[in-house]
Amino acid sequence: TGLATCERIAHQVTSDSGGTRVLKRTFPAILVVSLLISASPSRAQTVYEKSFPPQLFEPAIGVRHTFLSVEGAATAEHLGFGLGLFFNYQHKPLVLFTETTTGGGSGGFDIGSSKETVLIENHLAADLYGAFGLRFGWFKLQLGLALPVNLWLKGNDVDAQGNVQGEFSSTSIGDLRVQIKLMLFENLGGFSLAFSPIITIPTGCLAGAGGLSSCDKDGEFGGDSNVSARPRFAASFEAGKFLLAANVGAIFRESAQVFSSEVSHRLTYGVAGGYQLTKGWFPFAEVAGQAGFGTKSDCREDPQTGK
Repeated sequence: TGLATCERIAHQVTSDSGGTRVLKRTFPAILVVSLLISASPSRAQTVYEKSFPPQLFEPAIGVRHTFLSVEGAATAEHLGFGLGLFFNYQHKPLVLFTETTTGGGSGGFDIGSSKETVLIENHLAADLYGAFGLRFGWFKLQLGLALPVNLWLKGNDVDAQGNVQGEFSSTSIGDLRVQIKLMLFENLGGFSLAFSPIITIPTGCLAGAGGLSSCDKDGEFGGDSNVSARPRFAASFEAGKFLLAANVGAIFRESAQVFSSEVSHRLTYGVAGGYQLTKGWFPFAEVAGQAGFGTKSDCREDPQTGK
């Protein structure tokens, strides 16, 4: 019998993140917990591509009614603007689990008995963002920009079988996010709704390769290898000092293969709520995450190595 190797990529299995938002109000250091995202089915060959951002957490772009990554429906006032700077850190955001079994690999994958290889161990990032408002009667629009920067990204280089070949460390810019947020209706019985799509420009790849035609799949986790589209709706409910917001959307991107998993199109979601206790004190809670449209992980036998 041969040996079968099952690889499963766990994004954000453990993540220690913290940050402060600099806008009209300042919050103390806040623990940000990134949620587990599942992997999509893979292609047949073993491929390890780095053309995707390892950080799932993205600060909400805006001036009014924003939480951490969740935004309310409100837009900036006419000719109003705001700037923000957010720092975050995550530990072991990308880990490879490899299990060697005898037979055809038809059994379940036991992550408890698998070999753990840390692909990314430390990731320190910063997000600089800003928003500008335009209002003409019922027409309320907000234009936003956000640029992530990988200040410190450290991990291990591995071969096609997942064996560590050395370490890597890099500093790079990420993908520029361009937001166009349009208010659909405002304060109907306390409810508001906005359409808040985001387009990302592969500035990380462009800076590293010198041009879009030279972008490849070995992006050192600077960002996607092409433009991505992120349609999203932002809803909010306001009653006195209480504010509740919810987001739902999707990410449509060029896929990246990471061993037996595929980083591809995703569903995004988030909900947050808070209460204005005093002028400078707004405690809140937030849950946000992403989920792949597919959840199956591949288990295959390598005829060359018997793994």
